[in-house]
Amino acid sequence: MTELLAKHYRTILRCLGITVAACSAISAGLLWAAAPPDGLRVLEPVATKATLLTLLAVLGIGLPLAAVLSPRQHLRFIVAVFLAAAMINAVVLSPLVVVPFQEATSFIAVIGAIGMAVASVPALHESFEDPESPGTERA
Repeated sequence: MTELLAKHYRTILRCLGITVAACSAISAGLLWAAAPPDGLRVLEPVATKATLLTLLAVLGIGLPLAAVLSPRQHLRFIVAVFLAAAMINAVVLSPLVVVPFQEATSFIAVIGAIGMAVASVPALHESFEDPESPGTERA
């Protein structure tokens, strides 16, 4: 299984990275079009919505696309990016913020981002085991 992941890592990264970015973009668009959340008592609804949209644009769309384009030497960056993308998409699944249909796209983005982070772990582990192999980072 590890060899299969290592062999097809770039393809998996492109597929899941673009899927996470696309689902995050759809979620951001649906959140942007919706009214500010009304169930918030302590937080300002408009500021909360703007903050979540900004974080979703940066962590859910921008950084996953940058990770897709980054070389394989930056495996730690790729893992961190997809964990951050999963986190922000999980945050917008809050019952106080979520809007119809956006919950499905955010859920797909969370699963895809976690899947990409988990798929990167064997590649990262392989780079620590064989530091002389080309295209991997040194420990």
